[in-house]
This record gives sequence, C-alpha cells and structure tokens, in this order.
Amino acid sequence: MHQGPSKSIIMYKECFDVALKAYQDQENTDLEETDIVMDFFDGLDNAILNGMTAGSVTQLATLNDMYLLVNQ
Repeated sequence: MHQGPSKSIIMYKECFDVALKAYQDQENTDLEETDIVMDFFDGLDNAILNGMTAGSVTQLATLNDMYLLVNQ
C-alpha cells in the first residue's frame, strides 16, 4: 500500500486501517505495534517521508502517534 501524491493523509489512513483490519480478520499472525507503525510509514508519499527523515524523527510507538505526526 502506498499513499501516492494524489491521496491525502486522511484517505491513506482510512485505506491503511481497512487493510490492517482485513489482515487481522483473516486470523494472520499478530503484528507488533512497531511493525504496524513502520508499515504505515513505509507507504507514505516520498515528499512526506523526505521531510520527516530530514528532521531525525524517532521511532513512534503507536499508529496514532505516527498519524498525528504526519498530519501536522
């Protein structure tokens, strides 16, 4: 899953949440919260990724923390 330049962060988060729920509903192995956060991070648009990595962002513990940071 990838955000892409034409998809807002809100749209990306909604799609990500649906994909995560589908993964969990299929009774797959539980993911660590940090893995979920990094999956969300890896799918962000490159412009957002570049801005975040340039500011030496520390690893966030929850998906909500990552979403709030990106949404600023």
